[in-house]
Amino acid sequence: MTEDLKAAQEKQERRIHYLEKLARSNLFGLDLLASLGELHHDASLAGDPDKILALSLGHLKRLTRFDRMAFFRVDDDTSEFLLAQVDPADARERMRREVDEQIDNGNFAWAVRQNRPVVVATGRKGKTMILHVLATRSRVRGMFAGILADEAQAVNESVLYPLSIILQNTANALEGAALYELLTQKNQALEAKVSERTRDLEAQAEKLRAEISRRAGTEESLQARTRDLEEQAEQLKAEIASRKEAENALVERTRDLEAQTEKLKEEIAYRRLAEESLEVAREEAVAGARLKSDFIANVSHEFRTPLNAILGYGEILKFEAEKLSRPDLVEDLKSIETAGRHLLGLINDILDFSKLQAGKIELRHETFSVETLVEDVMTTIRPLARRNDNRIEVRYAEPPGTMTADPARVRQVLLNLLSNANKFTEDGEVALEICRRQIGEADWMQFTVRDTGIGIAPEKILTLFQEFTQGEATTTRKYGGTGLGLAISHRLCQMLGGDISVSSDRGRGSVFTVNLPVNAREAGQPAGQPVERVSAGGEEELELLPDEEAVAEEPESPPPESAPASGPEPARDLLLVIDDDQIVRDLVRRFSEREGYRVVTADSGEEGLRLAREIAPNIITLDVMMPGLDGWTVLKQLKADSALAKIPVVMLTILDEKDRACQLGASEYLVKPIDWEVFFDVLKKHRTTYPETPLLVVEDDIANRKALCRLLKREGWHVMEAIHGRSAFRIMERETPGLILLDWMLPDMNGEEFLDQMSEDPRWRSVPVLLVTAKDLSEAEQEGLAGKVDRVLKKGHYTRSDLLSAVSKLMYKPGSRQS
Repeated sequence: MTEDLKAAQEKQERRIHYLEKLARSNLFGLDLLASLGELHHDASLAGDPDKILALSLGHLKRLTRFDRMAFFRVDDDTSEFLLAQVDPADARERMRREVDEQIDNGNFAWAVRQNRPVVVATGRKGKTMILHVLATRSRVRGMFAGILADEAQAVNESVLYPLSIILQNTANALEGAALYELLTQKNQALEAKVSERTRDLEAQAEKLRAEISRRAGTEESLQARTRDLEEQAEQLKAEIASRKEAENALVERTRDLEAQTEKLKEEIAYRRLAEESLEVAREEAVAGARLKSDFIANVSHEFRTPLNAILGYGEILKFEAEKLSRPDLVEDLKSIETAGRHLLGLINDILDFSKLQAGKIELRHETFSVETLVEDVMTTIRPLARRNDNRIEVRYAEPPGTMTADPARVRQVLLNLLSNANKFTEDGEVALEICRRQIGEADWMQFTVRDTGIGIAPEKILTLFQEFTQGEATTTRKYGGTGLGLAISHRLCQMLGGDISVSSDRGRGSVFTVNLPVNAREAGQPAGQPVERVSAGGEEELELLPDEEAVAEEPESPPPESAPASGPEPARDLLLVIDDDQIVRDLVRRFSEREGYRVVTADSGEEGLRLAREIAPNIITLDVMMPGLDGWTVLKQLKADSALAKIPVVMLTILDEKDRACQLGASEYLVKPIDWEVFFDVLKKHRTTYPETPLLVVEDDIANRKALCRLLKREGWHVMEAIHGRSAFRIMERETPGLILLDWMLPDMNGEEFLDQMSEDPRWRSVPVLLVTAKDLSEAEQEGLAGKVDRVLKKGHYTRSDLLSAVSKLMYKPGSRQS
């Protein structure tokens, strides 16, 4: 029971405390209202500016505790602020010094421009000063400066708002006093003028009376003159009365103007509040857009980094599974790669759409062959068409010639439309029609994509180019996709100066038509930075070389007896990989070594610069986002070093800043996840010139021989051909090759006989031999090849990369003619 009483007592005390606090707040508000009323009444009666300021100081004391307060008035002649009132009176010099400090640091001038209280630090023992300009609509009347006492209540809106009201009323009272003084001065001038005129009239009257006394005979004329003067006096009185009425009207007008001024001030305050709200909303919108852009960029980095590893290691595992003859694992790895590529496509669509929304995609116009671009697109699309058993063809009304636009974006639009056509068509036909048209005085290129697929419902066509929209819900469930492809294509067509349209018949197919100006530069379209390259991907297909997807049954390495002996490093191109990501370093090393490169890696910019100066590589790959020295700094230092400036630098990064890389001297720019085919093309482009020493292909099958020679020649090798052993030795008599690609079964001798005859001549003993055979070699045959053959590839199971990697390694093998 005692505890209940204590709880009730504590509750009662809290309620009393709350009511006391509420009462104090109400008393403060009432006191403020009373103070404002007294100030308004006293100021209107005072008329004297000094009295008005003294009254205002007294009311400000009631608002909060100030150590010192002062009012400054603006001198009408010099427009300078002069110290007028100080409280306490003995603080005049201290206030003058403290305000001079605020004038020197610019706070005083800043406060003059503000129509609100300005709170600043004085620099003296942490004191706080409040500055508030005394301004009306017409002019600035003065400035209030107050030093808060240490025990004063906290400076917040509850203090500053009534302070501002009191000081605004003080400014209005000063304005009224000034107007009253002006009216008083005008009245005094008018009264002086009337007095002077009256004195003149009285003087004239004296003269007239004297004249009357002297001229008694002219009394009537004098009386008439007197009446005239009286009439003039009446007129003067009437004029004086009229002027007094005008003065009264002026006073009334002044009151009306003051009332209008108050209304205008309220309206200005409301408008300022609205403007501030709009500015806050705008800043929030800008911040939201910036956060979205940063979020998408971060998500892109977080997705692309693991995707790079997934796709790279997936390709390596697929290669190893092919070597182990595990088609089940190969199919699983293909599924992983397909899913990774699909996820990469979705990420790229979202990034492209985000860039389009933010206006960050710029175009780089160049003149290109339409036919070449279309053939490149078809190379990418044909595997997708074969997957759905579609027949695809290209139709030209006439040779299309060239056009000037951004080829990467034109290619992206065509790839999207053709991919959709093949995705939504099964066992049907897809056609791309190209024709050149003239509309008015301009030339246009028209690309039409026709398919015989599922078509689009009429009610869905109107929303087809909207973001995240597909034909219908079942389409998304069955075929997947984000619904961004057509929206991005539509935006890109508009950026290129053209447009895209669609017509469709449900169940019978669709027709998408793209119209683009032949010369987008003359059409006034924007041009700027290059955009991300869209890679076709896939291996080059040869009619008699197996596709990269073939399953390899033979091991990549040579038989144990012919394993390369230890010795000096092969004289191959040296690649320096600078990247802080261990996965990327490992992938680049493994893929590059397959292409015949020696690879050295560095995990930081500092280590990369040290190794570059130490080993002088033939080519460098460089990441941008690294701790410590980032890629841009490393690139600048590489190009500033005369010994390293000519080394090609390939940027491998998540960022899309190709223009910056080119300006700093980068040779190539690739965006992660890495398209390894594009990467190999870049390596080949910057590879050291192949030696003039030729390769000799000894193969009796003309189709296989031509395919091998064509592939090697495309890679830059000088190739000689022989159809049997005798012709091979005749060629070798004329010129010793750097490498022999030997078929095991020849018309005139087998491989073992060829190798035995070759070893008898010292000129040919050091020439490496790559055996290309379809025969399953027995253990005895493999033992017989020990020391004679450097590498064995089995026909039907090696890939283009296997062949090129083996040729590159053997051409630069220690002890060969190129070493």
